Amino acid sequence: MASLLFSSYWERLDNEKQEALRLLKNYEQDRVRFCRVGSSKQETCALIKQSLNDYVFNQGDHNICGASSFLSVLSKTQPLLFIEICIDIAEKGQYKNKEKIIKCPRIVFNKKIDILEAAQMAFKHTHNKIIGYYFRASNPETSNPFLKLWGWLKLFHEYLSGLTLPKTINKWLTIYGYKILCNNMVVKVKSKMMGKLLHLFGVSSAVSPVYNYNDVASIICENSINPFCAVIAYVSTTAIRFLSNSLSDNSALNYNYESQPDFCMGVEVGHYVRVCSIDSIILQNNVRGFKVIMETWGKIFTVNMTHLQMNDFFQGFIVAEKRNETPSSRLQI
Repeated sequence: MASLLFSSYWERLDNEKQEALRLLKNYEQDRVRFCRVGSSKQETCALIKQSLNDYVFNQGDHNICGASSFLSVLSKTQPLLFIEICIDIAEKGQYKNKEKIIKCPRIVFNKKIDILEAAQMAFKHTHNKIIGYYFRASNPETSNPFLKLWGWLKLFHEYLSGLTLPKTINKWLTIYGYKILCNNMVVKVKSKMMGKLLHLFGVSSAVSPVYNYNDVASIICENSINPFCAVIAYVSTTAIRFLSNSLSDNSALNYNYESQPDFCMGVEVGHYVRVCSIDSIILQNNVRGFKVIMETWGKIFTVNMTHLQMNDFFQGFIVAEKRNETPSSRLQI
């Protein structure tokens, strides 16, 4: 019965994807409607189409992993809504729904930034309200002390404006049609005083957080064949960099890295990724563990790890499902 249920979900998602592609094709062939991003309308439409199936969301060196992970989730679980957002941003520079207007900063049109970067910028730029967000920072390479200071100030602005709190991810998911099943993100801090400060901004934190991923992994495993399930994880930045340097495309790695956390102003620096699936497996010496497949920086990472290693790597998960698709109270924790 469950297999038939999820088969129906996959069929519905495929039908929605075909409808989305027809909408995109109509936009591409309409000579009256123009495109304000990227080098051409054809290139923009090709990139949008590619994003429905491939892993192309890559924020590069920019501090915008939250928006990147969220849009990747949207493209895979709600392709019609995703394409509507992309077309409106490409044509009008903004997308409007009942609750929010998502607007691109002017730099998107001046520099002909591609549609996927423009969409990421639009979400962060609109959410930040006052300070906005711009893909403009680079390492200041100059001997002029004033230009060097200005360069570092721009870098700090990008770091500050790119920060995405877990409650922001929750808000985006809720606004765009998801029901939150689980949110157990806890940020690691150096002192209780910093933890109290973060609490004012609605961020859960601890000096030595203890995670219990058994229930969360169970939820993700049960929903891994559900195409409408969305999972975003917050991971150790140093650990994900290790994986990025160690893994080649389509390869798997047994995780054996003990991360030394990076701290900025007393808060551990983390990174958002989209989790594609988590499956229970038996590792060496008959140890139970997990096979984790996740997406970030436009690539797929496949990693085998034990429960303890998950505690070292992950700082929490947000698990959600598209509303009216799989209402199941037994999956909530």
